[in-house]
Amino acid sequence: MHATAYYGTHLKVAIAIFSLFGALLVALSSPAQASPLGGQFQAVEIVTGLTLPLDIEFLPSGELLIAEKGTGKGPAGQSAIRLARNGIVQEPPAIVLSTNVDVESGIAGMVLDPAFEENGYFYVWYATGQEARDWSGETKLRLSRFTLALSTGKVDPASELIMLDDVDWQDHHNGGGLVFDDGYLYLAIGEIGLYWPAQDVGDLHGKVIRIRPTASGYDIPSSNPFVGTKDARGEVYSLGFRNPYRMTHRASEDMLYLGDVGGSEWEEVNRIAPGANYGWPVREGPCPWNTGAPCDPPSPDSGFTEPALYYPYSELGAAITALAFYEGESFPPEYHDKLFFTDLNSRYIAVGDVDAGDPTAIEIVVPNYGIVADMKYHKENLYTANIYQGQVRMVYHNGTPNQPPAATLKADVEAGMEPLTVTFSAEDVTDPNDVVFDYHWDFGDGSTPVVTRTATITHTYTTSGTYTPTLTVYDVRGAQSPVLQQPITVYRETALPEIVLDNLSRPDGALYRNGETIRYQAVRTGGVDGLDRERPYTWSVELHADGEVITLTEGHVAVSDTLDVDVSAFRESTNVWYRFILTMRAEDGYEVTITRDLHPEVVELAVETWPISTTVTLNGSPRETPFTFDSIVGITHTLAAAQQVPYRGLQLPFEGWYASDHPSNPITTRQWSLVAPHEETTYQARYIYHQLSLPIIARQSTMQEP
Repeated sequence: MHATAYYGTHLKVAIAIFSLFGALLVALSSPAQASPLGGQFQAVEIVTGLTLPLDIEFLPSGELLIAEKGTGKGPAGQSAIRLARNGIVQEPPAIVLSTNVDVESGIAGMVLDPAFEENGYFYVWYATGQEARDWSGETKLRLSRFTLALSTGKVDPASELIMLDDVDWQDHHNGGGLVFDDGYLYLAIGEIGLYWPAQDVGDLHGKVIRIRPTASGYDIPSSNPFVGTKDARGEVYSLGFRNPYRMTHRASEDMLYLGDVGGSEWEEVNRIAPGANYGWPVREGPCPWNTGAPCDPPSPDSGFTEPALYYPYSELGAAITALAFYEGESFPPEYHDKLFFTDLNSRYIAVGDVDAGDPTAIEIVVPNYGIVADMKYHKENLYTANIYQGQVRMVYHNGTPNQPPAATLKADVEAGMEPLTVTFSAEDVTDPNDVVFDYHWDFGDGSTPVVTRTATITHTYTTSGTYTPTLTVYDVRGAQSPVLQQPITVYRETALPEIVLDNLSRPDGALYRNGETIRYQAVRTGGVDGLDRERPYTWSVELHADGEVITLTEGHVAVSDTLDVDVSAFRESTNVWYRFILTMRAEDGYEVTITRDLHPEVVELAVETWPISTTVTLNGSPRETPFTFDSIVGITHTLAAAQQVPYRGLQLPFEGWYASDHPSNPITTRQWSLVAPHEETTYQARYIYHQLSLPIIARQSTMQEP
């Protein structure tokens, strides 16, 4: 980041110290808790135990992808990318990259693909180490695409697609800002301490480049400002930067903003425009290089673009490191759509107004916050990667209401024999403000309540009875969900009853046909100890028809009984089925309920007319032949044909209905009530034509003229 040579020396020392003692600092860090900041801001640690967290990205799921700068020595270093779920860092890391970690090196930036939820792609700007893919023997800067397997949270190293490689490297001023906008990927690259490459459009250093990722690498957009310019790199979008460390997108004006670490006098934020030149090393801030205020403005013909915001070292600090626009509504109105940023040396959070017309419109709102390497806006709050504390923190304003989380509680099993092991899950957890939650579990059996950061937990009930376990979800600021309940029944009997269904009309029938009689009974293979002798078994029978539930029997006490199937009223549907619900009641009053469903046997029937396609009615509704329809076996349907039909200038009289299962025995009445058979059948209405009599056409055939 290197504000000056002096500053660079101190940064090297700071990083070396952390490399030696960072693990101890993380181990001694306090548990996550809200801590007051300046004014009315507070912060809470949502992820701890990290090593030099450098960049954070929120996945669509709410999980965090975290890039660590890396540890080790020179090109023998390693940099991890980690996944954090509900504040818990998953082990092992999603992937470990071989990097050169000298001074500011290692991983420098990371961004998700706009279609991440579908493809799992993310992009990393890093300094290659000696075990990196296609290592050339010396460290280079590289942009690669990786694929995160969403199901496992892991990255296959073979998924690396090297997009931009062999960019010259130094241990400082490598940049790292990465942003997507309108499908284009923007990458900010530092001038690696060489100054003048920042003004050379034939060199990528000291630039913001714009590319369009492809399946095999990237394309250069034809609208890039230097495409076609002699000796220019077409990727270049804007120029004149020193160490453009972080970049962000402002949604309200669809514009990119970049924080550029200054040289000796000024820090600046730039509004990125195509072809714009931001002056380094000729100018920094509002002045010529190495000049403080007051100073001369750039000449009208210089071609330099002035910063959107700037501040002097002597007043506010020496290294702008993270920035994000506040895009929510929870902060007070004066902070809406304002730019929040941090300074590494002075360790504050400040707010800048890029619309004020005053580049010095900056206010420190949180002093003494710590050293921040990245900042993101997400779900009404700001999140920071506090590099030396090894933390990700959430920054919020305590003058606004904290909305409570909502959730549902599910159990993988709701009843069973003792001992019963149940896995509980908090599902559909939502919160308009927070991303990390504490789950307070009470299992309802007198055991000690448990608090976890995981959304699932397993508990074993050892004694029979009916229990009411509860779950309360708290966000990290203390707002709680309603108390959620999920009754659990544990029984001591040796076996549950089984619902046995017997088809008394057709002993081998596993599916019902209309008009049949079904016997339902409770059968137990074990003893009956503990049963309520007066009401051991209670039945309910439901008929489900296209989402409608009709209760046929409720609270019926019996070991067995029969059901006469009659679904004639639902002849237009096949989604008609029965549910048998059996409740076993124990002596101490608790109940165990089991169910069994009975579905219909369905057949496909076809209707034709000969010698011409025409209209017939099925159950009173006109249909054009030929057509097919599904029916529950045993249902009665009414087919009706016209008395006569026009054909080739003639009026053909109706002859009869023929069925493929008995083609020689026609029905001579135009209206026919047929009972759906158990086999596929074709029904053909025939009309007299030249007294020809042809055999009925097979189901799979096409009607033909004589």
